[in-house]
Amino acid sequence: MNEQQLSTSSDAYDNYLSNHFGRGASAVSRRRRIDSLAANYSSYLPSRKDAKMLEIGPGLGELLEYLFLKCKYTEIFAIDLSLEVTEHCNRIVPGRTQVVADSTAYLMANTECFDCIFAFHLLEHIPKAQIVSFLKAIRAALAPGGVAFIEVPNMANPLVGLNIRYADFTHEVGFTESSLGFVLRSAGFSDVSIFGIRIARNSFLKLVQYSAQSVVNLLLKLMIKVYIPTKCQILNVSICGVARK
Repeated sequence: MNEQQLSTSSDAYDNYLSNHFGRGASAVSRRRRIDSLAANYSSYLPSRKDAKMLEIGPGLGELLEYLFLKCKYTEIFAIDLSLEVTEHCNRIVPGRTQVVADSTAYLMANTECFDCIFAFHLLEHIPKAQIVSFLKAIRAALAPGGVAFIEVPNMANPLVGLNIRYADFTHEVGFTESSLGFVLRSAGFSDVSIFGIRIARNSFLKLVQYSAQSVVNLLLKLMIKVYIPTKCQILNVSICGVARK
């Protein structure tokens, strides 16, 4: 069964927003996500405001809002399997998101087209046997020197990893720093780096949360060293792979 058959034969994503998020994110959680995007990705974004960007699986549309409305990038587009997601995102940034039944086919039809491709909390939803071919299609759709940003939940965190893995019924696989780097390199990316998604420290409460998590992560790393002395794990709740073509 190929990706198109999987995506079109299952109704798991038809009402994904309403089934998984209920009424959607609150204004506060939306602002927190946008603040996090700014804190983690602003230094990676191209200087050209007409750089062509694609988001695969835009979810609640926070990245679209951040890039188009806040950063003023003019050539930002998104694709999704779900009509519900598409309609929701087009209310935020009109006319930029379209329904695509087969993401891999779309990417292969647009080779060397995009300067940046974003796939946030998407890879864990793809069946394991299809992940490398999907990433190869992303690489093919990047222009020379283009960059892919692949953000996923981090299974290496022993406190929340399993909860995140199984909280969403549509999750197919989980990733750590090592396995995310492995699949990106297997897809043909030679310039790959992984970083942990950090909390935006733009308020007192966020600074306290960041400090508390830093202490906990340090203790967890020391505990892990007892079992794996040579491995220094990234333990942030989410991680991102930055893969350059």
